[in-house]
Amino acid sequence: MDVLSDILDVLKMRSAVYFRAELASPWRVEIPGEAQVMRFHLILSGRCVLKLDTEPTEYALGAGDLMVVPHGATHTLGDTAGPAELTIERFLELVGFDGHGPLRYVGGEDGETTTMVCGHVAFESGADHPFFEQLPSVLFLRAAEIPAEPWLSEAIRLFAAETQRESPGRQAMLNRLSEIVFIHVLRAHATRSERSSGLMRGLVDEAIARSLRAIHQRPAEEWSLDVLARHVGLSRSRFAERFKEVVGIAPMGYLTIWRMEKARRWLVESRASVAELAERVGYQSLPAFTRAFKRRFGVGPGTFRRRTATSSSLSGEA
Repeated sequence: MDVLSDILDVLKMRSAVYFRAELASPWRVEIPGEAQVMRFHLILSGRCVLKLDTEPTEYALGAGDLMVVPHGATHTLGDTAGPAELTIERFLELVGFDGHGPLRYVGGEDGETTTMVCGHVAFESGADHPFFEQLPSVLFLRAAEIPAEPWLSEAIRLFAAETQRESPGRQAMLNRLSEIVFIHVLRAHATRSERSSGLMRGLVDEAIARSLRAIHQRPAEEWSLDVLARHVGLSRSRFAERFKEVVGIAPMGYLTIWRMEKARRWLVESRASVAELAERVGYQSLPAFTRAFKRRFGVGPGTFRRRTATSSSLSGEA
């Protein structure tokens, strides 16, 4: 499995499409922030302006543009720039949206209509990986970029058409299609050298990508700085410098992060003992593994597993 797919799999990426919105000007709403949720807006027709609460830049979006807000920041969407007039919760109440069919709003008799699809991509609670924090405040795919990928044009066309149907499996199809499009946005971001940074930049740097693949494919191996440097054909000092420059984290630091993420996932999904899982992620010493896990997640692996099991049991009962 490639590195990005491995990360998204371990972090349990999932998506949800909220609604297809048909909004006639004037309108302006505030979308609340939420941790570990990346909200997205695909403009099917018309235009709008998006502004994050955390920065002054206003992003103009037109038909065919897709914008993702990676850090779950509060943001405003409107037909024109300016402060939000309503929160999304109040807006939904105002139009009487019940979760079925398109969300329709008429702000004025002759207002231009903007049609968009809104939703989010989320990750498992507790997941902690540099992938999150290193993404920029916004990710976007402009309409002009889409024709270069014929399959993507078709996926977006199918996505837009599916929002107008009430067929069996509609929601599941929309959710899967949105995940496909989101992954392409990440891929496109990684290949834009002038925009990408951190781990995403590392995925397209030949030497660093090789080291990342090695770490992800064989987390139990006895990796050291020397071994990784030899694996990618660089000197120890040059590899350490290059990895830190590109990824933003020292190589052995990233190795520990990934081992802990794999251990966290296996503690939830596997019945293997903590000692067995420690070996799976390259620790011959159980106390050393326990210390590393606690530094990363605040509790030891045994306590983490018990808490997760209790939480899952209570959720099941609810």
